[in-house]
Amino acid sequence: MLLRRKRYSRDKHQLVVCFGFKLGENDKIPCIVKEVQEFENWKYNAKEMDWINTMTGKRLTEYHIDYQLENILKDHIDLELC
Repeated sequence: MLLRRKRYSRDKHQLVVCFGFKLGENDKIPCIVKEVQEFENWKYNAKEMDWINTMTGKRLTEYHIDYQLENILKDHIDLELC
């Protein structure tokens, strides 16, 4: 469902137009929460793009980058500008 809202000044000039999409109840993405008790055992590994438990080697999020995002990050960002 597309939402539109217009704001007008006192002299009837249009100031702002807001638009967006309202998700239905079935469209909401479930949130997955993992609680970490011993946070000092977790270190972020940029190469793996995840938090790794230094005791077990287990990944926190099990995130795996898709090839399109990996392509953008590797080939289309000018590291000389950073």
